[in-house]
Amino acid sequence: MDKTQVATRYLISNMAGNMQQFGVQGGADTSKAVNEVSTFNNLRLENQLTEITSLVRKLIIIQHQQVVQCTPTFCQQSQQLLQPQQNSSLIEDLVKQMSECKLQFQQNITTTIYDLKMQVGQMADMVSQM
Repeated sequence: MDKTQVATRYLISNMAGNMQQFGVQGGADTSKAVNEVSTFNNLRLENQLTEITSLVRKLIIIQHQQVVQCTPTFCQQSQQLLQPQQNSSLIEDLVKQMSECKLQFQQNITTTIYDLKMQVGQMADMVSQM
Protein backbone atom coordinates (compact mmCIF):
# COMPACT_ATOMS: atom_id res chain seq x y z
CA MET A 1 0.00 0.00 0.00
CA ASP A 2 1.82 3.07 -1.31
CA LYS A 3 0.99 6.31 0.46
CA THR A 4 2.14 9.70 -0.66
CA GLN A 5 3.51 12.13 1.84
CA VAL A 6 0.29 14.16 1.76
CA ALA A 7 -1.86 11.07 2.35
CA THR A 8 0.40 10.01 5.21
CA ARG A 9 0.17 13.42 6.84
CA TYR A 10 -3.59 13.36 6.44
CA LEU A 11 -3.73 9.91 8.01
CA ILE A 12 -1.63 10.96 11.01
CA SER A 13 -3.64 14.17 11.44
CA ASN A 14 -6.90 12.22 11.31
CA MET A 15 -5.63 9.75 13.90
CA ALA A 16 -4.69 12.60 16.21
CA GLY A 17 -8.17 14.09 15.84
CA ASN A 18 -9.80 10.78 16.71
CA MET A 19 -7.52 10.30 19.64
CA GLN A 20 -8.61 13.66 21.01
CA GLN A 21 -12.27 13.05 20.25
CA PHE A 22 -12.64 9.44 21.41
CA GLY A 23 -9.56 8.92 23.54
CA VAL A 24 -7.26 5.93 23.41
CA GLN A 25 -6.22 3.40 26.00
CA GLY A 26 -3.00 4.60 27.55
CA GLY A 27 -3.71 8.22 26.58
CA ALA A 28 -2.73 9.35 30.06
CA ASP A 29 0.62 7.63 29.64
CA THR A 30 1.14 9.50 26.39
CA SER A 31 0.37 12.83 28.06
CA LYS A 32 2.67 11.91 30.92
CA ALA A 33 5.47 11.06 28.47
CA VAL A 34 4.96 14.35 26.61
CA ASN A 35 5.04 16.28 29.89
CA GLU A 36 8.19 14.43 30.97
CA VAL A 37 9.89 15.34 27.67
CA SER A 38 8.83 18.98 28.10
CA THR A 39 10.11 19.02 31.68
CA PHE A 40 13.40 17.45 30.60
CA ASN A 41 13.81 20.01 27.80
CA ASN A 42 13.04 22.86 30.21
CA LEU A 43 15.61 21.61 32.72
CA ARG A 44 18.18 21.19 29.95
CA LEU A 45 17.54 24.74 28.72
CA GLU A 46 17.78 26.14 32.23
CA ASN A 47 21.10 24.36 32.75
CA GLN A 48 22.41 25.69 29.45
CA LEU A 49 21.27 29.19 30.37
CA THR A 50 23.08 28.94 33.70
CA GLU A 51 26.26 27.70 32.02
CA ILE A 52 26.17 30.44 29.38
CA THR A 53 25.58 33.12 32.01
CA SER A 54 28.55 31.83 33.97
CA LEU A 55 30.75 31.81 30.87
CA VAL A 56 29.70 35.36 29.95
CA ARG A 57 30.56 36.56 33.44
CA LYS A 58 33.99 34.92 33.24
CA LEU A 59 34.57 36.44 29.81
CA ILE A 60 33.63 39.89 31.07
CA ILE A 61 35.98 39.54 34.03
CA ILE A 62 38.82 38.51 31.71
CA GLN A 63 38.10 41.41 29.34
CA HIS A 64 37.94 43.82 32.26
CA GLN A 65 41.33 42.61 33.52
CA GLN A 66 42.81 43.07 30.05
CA VAL A 67 41.43 46.62 29.82
CA VAL A 68 42.92 47.49 33.21
CA GLN A 69 46.32 46.06 32.20
CA CYS A 70 46.39 47.94 28.89
CA THR A 71 45.43 51.37 30.18
CA PRO A 72 47.92 53.86 31.59
CA THR A 73 48.10 54.16 35.37
CA PHE A 74 46.27 57.47 35.59
CA CYS A 75 43.26 56.05 33.66
CA GLN A 76 42.91 52.79 35.55
CA GLN A 77 40.67 54.16 38.27
CA SER A 78 38.10 55.66 35.88
CA GLN A 79 38.06 52.47 33.76
CA GLN A 80 37.41 50.35 36.81
CA LEU A 81 34.50 52.54 37.88
CA LEU A 82 32.76 52.49 34.49
CA GLN A 83 33.32 48.88 33.45
CA PRO A 84 31.19 46.98 36.03
CA GLN A 85 28.05 48.94 35.18
CA GLN A 86 28.53 48.24 31.48
CA ASN A 87 29.16 44.56 32.21
CA SER A 88 26.02 44.35 34.32
CA SER A 89 23.80 45.74 31.56
CA LEU A 90 25.46 43.43 29.02
CA ILE A 91 24.72 40.40 31.19
CA GLU A 92 21.15 41.58 31.74
CA ASP A 93 20.64 41.99 27.98
CA LEU A 94 22.06 38.53 27.30
CA VAL A 95 19.89 36.92 29.97
CA LYS A 96 16.83 38.73 28.58
CA GLN A 97 17.60 37.50 25.05
CA MET A 98 18.12 33.96 26.31
CA SER A 99 14.83 34.06 28.19
CA GLU A 100 13.03 35.23 25.06
CA CYS A 101 14.65 32.43 23.04
CA LYS A 102 13.63 29.89 25.67
CA LEU A 103 10.03 31.12 25.59
CA GLN A 104 9.96 30.94 21.79
CA PHE A 105 11.41 27.41 21.92
CA GLN A 106 8.75 26.32 24.42
CA GLN A 107 6.01 27.76 22.23
CA ASN A 108 7.43 25.93 19.20
CA ILE A 109 7.56 22.65 21.15
CA THR A 110 3.95 23.09 22.33
CA THR A 111 2.78 23.77 18.77
CA THR A 112 4.72 20.78 17.44
CA ILE A 113 3.27 18.47 20.09
CA TYR A 114 -0.25 19.67 19.28
CA ASP A 115 0.34 19.10 15.54
CA LEU A 116 1.68 15.61 16.20
CA LYS A 117 -1.34 14.75 18.36
CA MET A 118 -3.66 15.88 15.58
CA GLN A 119 -1.75 13.86 12.98
CA VAL A 120 -1.72 10.71 15.12
CA GLY A 121 -5.46 11.06 15.65
CA GLN A 122 -6.04 11.35 11.92
CA MET A 123 -3.86 8.31 11.30
CA ALA A 124 -5.86 6.33 13.84
CA ASP A 125 -9.06 7.34 12.10
CA MET A 126 -7.78 6.30 8.69
CA VAL A 127 -6.49 2.99 10.02
CA SER A 128 -9.84 2.28 11.68
CA GLN A 129 -11.60 2.96 8.36
CA MET A 130 -9.46 0.40 6.53
